[in-house]
Amino acid sequence: MTKRVMCLLCAIGLSSTLGARGASGTTFSCRRGLVAEGDRLAQVLRKCGPPTHRDRRVEERREVAPSGRVSRTQVTIDEWTYDLGPSSLIRILLFEDGRLDRVDTGGYGDG
Repeated sequence: MTKRVMCLLCAIGLSSTLGARGASGTTFSCRRGLVAEGDRLAQVLRKCGPPTHRDRRVEERREVAPSGRVSRTQVTIDEWTYDLGPSSLIRILLFEDGRLDRVDTGGYGDG
């Protein structure tokens, strides 16, 4: 195969993988403004309104200091889903300890 064909096949494979997993970013445009990484839960609620679905869990994280000492911390993860209807993509907002960490994009909503 030529180099050009190989590059094209790689690009198609990568785009289909990203499409299946959904895109992710750090901003989301709501009715009353843009929310971004670092915003607090209350700020997002004020700008976007209540989510379609909320989920909360606590994760235990393990950190190893340069000295070798291991510490464990608990992090509260809030996952808010906004279903914007059948003509829009679902947005999944992930918060860590009350601050927006990531915005993921799912498939089309149900409405």
